[in-house]
Amino acid sequence: MDSGSDVSLLPARFSVDGNTTAGTSLRNCQGGKLKTCGTRYTDLQVRDVEGEEVLLRHEFIVGDVTTGLVSLGQLYQAGWRIDGEGNIELFLVDPQDQIKVPVYFKNQEQIVCNQSMCASC
Repeated sequence: MDSGSDVSLLPARFSVDGNTTAGTSLRNCQGGKLKTCGTRYTDLQVRDVEGEEVLLRHEFIVGDVTTGLVSLGQLYQAGWRIDGEGNIELFLVDPQDQIKVPVYFKNQEQIVCNQSMCASC
């Protein structure tokens, strides 16, 4: 999860699902132009706090990036939240309070462990 990104991104090796991003102007964190080729919905496979597998469908822009990232701002706008602040454990919680996914830090970035992207979805 990236708190500094306005959009969620996937590398160009993921095919687009028909939606183009013509006219979309994105810049990377160094200010350079980011080439995009479309959008796609992809399922994120995560484990909740009870160890259950959960599929989260999320829209990504496909572009010239090396790794995928999920925009924390997009999740916030969709009603998700980070819960447990001030405690040792943090959780990503859905708007209906039904899904609670552990969140950890790695190199000062929030990550969701056991996350994988289903490229065929």
